[in-house]
Amino acid sequence: MDGASMSFRAIARAHGWPLIRLADELGMSPTMVSNRVRGVVPWTLPEAVQASKTLGMTLAEFAAYFPEGRKEADYDK
Repeated sequence: MDGASMSFRAIARAHGWPLIRLADELGMSPTMVSNRVRGVVPWTLPEAVQASKTLGMTLAEFAAYFPEGRKEADYDK
């Protein structure tokens, strides 16, 4: 499976960062991170920069998982 077809959660886990651990690293609650991953609440720029650095990806790579205006439920469409 290539990177484009993997979900953000799978990418985070592959980098050794399950969402609970990522939330702790970002100083956020797991609910806050989950809401951002699901598209309920948009990532702020500082959060996105910190998350992308933590995951070892560029901001552009990180942003590709979160197209503006799309929620997780829309990704299968």
